[in-house]
Amino acid sequence: MAKLINLFTFSGRVGDLVGCQGPRGYYVRSRQRKSSKPPTAKQLEARARMARVMDFLTPLREIIYVGFDSKSNRGYKTGALSKAISHAMRKAVLGKYPDWYIDPSEIRLSQGDLLPLRIREIVPMGSGVVCVKWNTTQVRRRAFDDDRVFVIAYRYPDKVLVVAENQRSAGEVSVDTSSDRPGSEWLLYACAAERDLSRFSNSQFLGKVRIDG
Repeated sequence: MAKLINLFTFSGRVGDLVGCQGPRGYYVRSRQRKSSKPPTAKQLEARARMARVMDFLTPLREIIYVGFDSKSNRGYKTGALSKAISHAMRKAVLGKYPDWYIDPSEIRLSQGDLLPLRIREIVPMGSGVVCVKWNTTQVRRRAFDDDRVFVIAYRYPDKVLVVAENQRSAGEVSVDTSSDRPGSEWLLYACAAERDLSRFSNSQFLGKVRIDG
């Protein structure tokens, strides 16, 4: 159903037209139609590649919506997700069709010029907890004591996600996965953000860790 915005603009589908509100204003495009032609080999490869990326990123999308946000794209989730997908399509998909697989070290969950963390160590604490520690001596021009640090533990392909947060000045944050099954292997990511989430660092892949119960 289309929604009338004013006398001359609308959002949604009307006949063969689709009205959209984008970061740079309102626009109208033609509605895409399904082709009656069978897909080519290259199209099948591209679709399989995209499906692999989306399978990995979809559980992380709420983080990506914020982490890839920017002043030019403020509030438009599609634009933020598109940037993460584009990066993953170029960098993170390995193998050969149809056996594509994701290199988690090339996945990016946030993007920006805030100073990233200088990780000191990752310490399994037992009982499903892992502690991530970083150096708190930073260049102040690109980092602040009250920056928010997020550490994301992601169990793929089961798509289980745990997020922990602390301030940059704390120097560490503990991720508690005790509600999940013991002995699981997790992918760890980290990123820093200004306190109002207006600016982020590029996310960092911290590696795989087995968290025992």
